[in-house]
Order: sequence, then C-alpha cells, then structure tokens
Amino acid sequence: MEEAKRLFERMPEWDIVLWGVMLAGYAQRGYMDQAEFFFEEMPERNSVAWNIMVAGYAQNDLLEKAKALFDRMPEWDVVSCSTILQVFAENGQFVEAKRTFDSSPERNVFSWTEMLGALANQGKVDEAQEVFHRMPQWNVVTLNSMLAANAQNGYLDQAKAVFDRMQERTAVSWNSMITAYGQNGCIDMARETFDNLPGRNDASWSGLIAAFAQNGLLDEANRVFERMPQWTSIAWNAIAAGTAQNGRVEAAMDLFGKMAGKNSVSWNSMIAGNTHNGQLEQAKSMFDKMPQRTMLSWNSMVAGFAHFGQGREALELFHAMALEGIKQDEIAFVNVLVACSRIGCVDRGWQYFESITRDHGLNLTADHCGCMVDVLARAGKLEDAEEMLGKMPRTRSEGAWGSLLGACRTHWDLSTASRAAQEFAWLKPERAFSYIMLANVCSSESKGGRGFA
Repeated sequence: MEEAKRLFERMPEWDIVLWGVMLAGYAQRGYMDQAEFFFEEMPERNSVAWNIMVAGYAQNDLLEKAKALFDRMPEWDVVSCSTILQVFAENGQFVEAKRTFDSSPERNVFSWTEMLGALANQGKVDEAQEVFHRMPQWNVVTLNSMLAANAQNGYLDQAKAVFDRMQERTAVSWNSMITAYGQNGCIDMARETFDNLPGRNDASWSGLIAAFAQNGLLDEANRVFERMPQWTSIAWNAIAAGTAQNGRVEAAMDLFGKMAGKNSVSWNSMIAGNTHNGQLEQAKSMFDKMPQRTMLSWNSMVAGFAHFGQGREALELFHAMALEGIKQDEIAFVNVLVACSRIGCVDRGWQYFESITRDHGLNLTADHCGCMVDVLARAGKLEDAEEMLGKMPRTRSEGAWGSLLGACRTHWDLSTASRAAQEFAWLKPERAFSYIMLANVCSSESKGGRGFA
C-alpha cells in the first residue's frame, strides 16, 4: 500500500474513483486508521465510499464504528443495508437486523437470505418460513439456508420438502440432510442420502460419522472413518468428538493425540467431551494449554463447572471472559444463570439477567427466562418464579414449569404445585411427570406436618 500511496500522491489530480481505490485497498487489508484518514479527506463521498467503510469496519470486527457510520450515511442503498444487516445477524443483534431489513429502501436476494438466517438462528423457524415464502426469488443459497434452518430446529419433514423442491443441489444441501437425519435418529435415511450423494466431500463423510456417533453406533462410525479415502482434520474431529460423546473420553483423548493438524475445533471438541463427562480437571488443563481460545472454549468450561456443581468456579471463569475482552453471547449468560441457580445466588442472577439486554444488547431468550425461573424457584421465591413464567412463551416453558414443580416439593407449596402441574400436563400430556411430582409434594406436605383439608 505504501507504493500505491506514493503513486496516488504523485498524480496531478484525483477523481472519486481513485479515492475509492485507495480507500478499498486500506479497508480490505485491515488498515482502518489509514482508511479513516482517506475517507475524511475525500472532497466528496459517493455511496461506494460509504459502503467500503461500513464493510471494512464490519470485516475487522469494529461493529460499533460500522453501526455509527451507517447511521451517518446521508442515504442508504441496498448494498449498505445488506452489509449492516449481515453485521447485526452474525452478532446476534436480531432486533437491529429486523429494524434494518424493514427500513431498507430496496431488498435483494442477499438481504432476504440474511434476514431468513437471522430468524433461523433465533429459533424463529415459523417466521423464517414466512420470510422464505414472501421472497420474490430464491437461489441455491436461500434454499440451503431454509433447509438448514428446518434441519437444525428439528423440522425434518419441512427440511425434506425444501430438499425435494431444489432443482440444483450443492454439497451443502446433501450434507444438511445427512446431518438432519442423524440428529433426528433416522440413521437409515442418513446412510441412504450419503450413498446417493453424487460427489462426497469431507463434510459428507464427517456428517455420516457424526450421525452414527450421535445415535450410539460408535462401531459404525469407526467403520465409516476407516473407509474414508483420506483422513482430514474434519474427519478426525468428527470421530474424536463422537467417541467422547459416547462416554469414551480416554479413547477420544488418544485420537486427539494422534491428530496431525489440531485446530480450535479439535481442542473445543475435547474440552466439551471432558466437561460433558464430568472430567473437569482434565478439561481445565486442556483449556489452559489451548493455543487460542474461542467463545466455544469459554462457554464449554463455564457450562461444565455450572452443571457439575462448581458454581463459584463458573462465575470466576465468566468474569475472566470479560477481562480477556471476550464478548459474552446468549449462551454464556445461560451458563452463568445455571451456575447462579446451583449455588443460590439470586441477587447476582438478577443482575446478570437484567444486563443481557441493558448492558450487552443481546436478545432475551426463553432459555434465559427458564434459567431465571430455576434461580428463583430453587431459592424458594416461588411467587417471583411463577410471575416470570407468565412472561414466557407458553409453548417453550415446559422445562421451567418442571423446575418450579420440583421446587414446590422442597419448599412445601401445594397451591403453586397444583398450578405448575396443570400447566406442565397441558404442555406435555403424554408424560406422567407432573402427576408424580404433585403426588410427591402432597406426600412432603403430609410428612412435614402440613396436612391440608
């Protein structure tokens, strides 16, 4: 860029195109300080210059600057709106993404696809379907996004419907179906889809390995691994993660030791495998040795400590994330709220809960509310817990009602237990859990000398 700058300075005059070339050169290479200087020095700025800067900030994780510059733009076009929409969507800022989408003067297939993906990542599959059907046109990326959204959220029939209507299928399409079948226990269909795949890649083989491993068929997963024409890091990660998921942590660690090219996925898979199986000391040792920690690394460790009763350690690690400059996401707050519930930190739980939207600009999810219900219920604040439940989407609250019902037994509250049992039975009529728990509450009341007429 230094040579380009010297040539630029020697030119007798500069037009807006030359300014744009220099601006793009700095922004694309991550030299945003120099890009800012050129941008501010430009005698006039067209939409191309503004869009280069917004995209440059976004690509270099300078999200606040990207948003501030976008707001300064004298006029938005489809490129600027699509760029900032992608920024919001990729960083979980769904409200901002939707605001931008709704106010866009013009939308292209990229804008529609980003909005669809943002809804899917929030678990709002019905709304994603609505956007999908409103789109004036689809391309293979859009169809793959809708397929993946259905598959990841358990809507297998809808995923298959999208797959069947695709005139052009990419490897992503086929691999998404293999993954969807595996996640929903349809092993024969996963194998059939793999066998029919015209051109298999590493992700195809790894998807089938994961499908077998997720369903406890580790021998089959190993046979697929042995059949691979060559073992890539993706395949090694799939078989090692699958082995750990099936409780064979030491065998997984042996596989990890044999890997030639370990990457962050490899390390994270082993940390997750160890934490899921309660091997927290070994997980923490790996975490400390990691060449580079990702958000997933931190979240796995915090979750492991929280779920295995080491809440204090979970809280310490959660605060260490902030000190390391890691931007905590929605999952991080689910984990820290679980830790608060395990050790009875109601006040701190409230602080974390309220900071999710207020301080961090994240979206409050049903999981956050459910965890907060558990924090309150375990601490005996049953009335507050029930009030919180009233604010949750009813169809996603069965776990929280179960937590409240369990707490009613501990705290001898038959009245709340009766309402919780009714709600749980309405949500899950096929399960006898609510009736059993209500009977246990009644038994606890009687044994505790709290008989009722």
